[in-house]
Amino acid sequence: MVQRMIVILSKKIQKWMSVYLAASILLTVRPVNASSIVWFPYRSERFGFSLRYPSDLGAWDRLEGLKSPWNGVPSEIWFGPHIRLTVRTPALPTNVVERWWKESQLFRLNNGYTARQVTREDRLIVNEWILIQRDGIDLILSFNYNGYPTADSQRQRSDYHEIARTIEFFPPVDPYPPAMQDITAADGFDFPVNPPEGGEPSPSYASFSAVNPYLLKQSTCYGALYSTLQHTAEDYFRQPGTPVYAAASGLVIFATDAAFPGAVVVIEHQLDHAQVLPSPLASRDDMIYSAYGHLDVLNPAPAWSMVKRGQHIGTILDQGANSHLHFEIRWLGDLTGRIPCTANPANNQSSTWAGPGYAPPGISAESLGYLPASRWINTHRPHPAGWSPRSRWLMK
Repeated sequence: MVQRMIVILSKKIQKWMSVYLAASILLTVRPVNASSIVWFPYRSERFGFSLRYPSDLGAWDRLEGLKSPWNGVPSEIWFGPHIRLTVRTPALPTNVVERWWKESQLFRLNNGYTARQVTREDRLIVNEWILIQRDGIDLILSFNYNGYPTADSQRQRSDYHEIARTIEFFPPVDPYPPAMQDITAADGFDFPVNPPEGGEPSPSYASFSAVNPYLLKQSTCYGALYSTLQHTAEDYFRQPGTPVYAAASGLVIFATDAAFPGAVVVIEHQLDHAQVLPSPLASRDDMIYSAYGHLDVLNPAPAWSMVKRGQHIGTILDQGANSHLHFEIRWLGDLTGRIPCTANPANNQSSTWAGPGYAPPGISAESLGYLPASRWINTHRPHPAGWSPRSRWLMK
């Protein structure tokens, strides 16, 4: 009995130490005088790469030691609150790279390697990705920042570029996990919180396209009260820590703290039959996207991982009595330039894949490519026994 209690206590201590380390990295504040910062080496024998990072940022592999590793992403290393390195193996399919890095610029490493760099930036939001491709492995270094630029954020962004330049490669020890299951095609949709067939509905004031009279704050993007804006999602009010699940199988294309508040996860779903209601806003009529907002920032599904329908992808952020999941179905994954901020064009919140969560005054959410989530799910349920592809994706 005593031994069992010791084991349980030891596990709890390990868990809280991990949380403490994560929190200390997330809350890192850079000193104004950076001359005392030393650059430490980081080396991965398993995946065959090394780099250098500033000593004051720390390095924490969020996925290390997981019993059930994420499909396609065995490692995600956080350097402070804004920089992370995702290891993707097997490498991303060519069509995925061409879709999400089609507007990339060349980025040169110190060792002569060239990488592909994509930047989405405005006055308040910076999202940047550097893709470094190698045989069987992709390294994706990302920088995400929300808020007015500060000396600290600008220094971290400069360090982000320097970290990328220092990456070098050597023969890996064991880079390849077990064969990754191809789960890109969505075989149907469930609701993102239990029960999967639908439970407590969203309140009328927090449903899709609703205008909530209780929201008295002003949108810095639109220059109008939120009580005059159409909601682009359905809100599911649940207790903090409630599990959130992937509505359908697909590829996680965005997962980070987006100051929503909390983290946002966006999943790309490949439909298994050509969509019969193509949207002029959609780049392809066989792709659809689900977005999950207000998630705890410490445990979202990592970007570029493959997820199955019903797989746990995060937990609801603690916002007290306002704790809820903001859930969207939309035609677009990248909202860059789609929803310009009318009050301040320089503050274009649509430059992030997370999106603003509301439509501009006088504009409907559907006209911007958002869809009623419950209606989509109810008309795109998982395949029943004896299912035939005929008219499977017809939307009633």
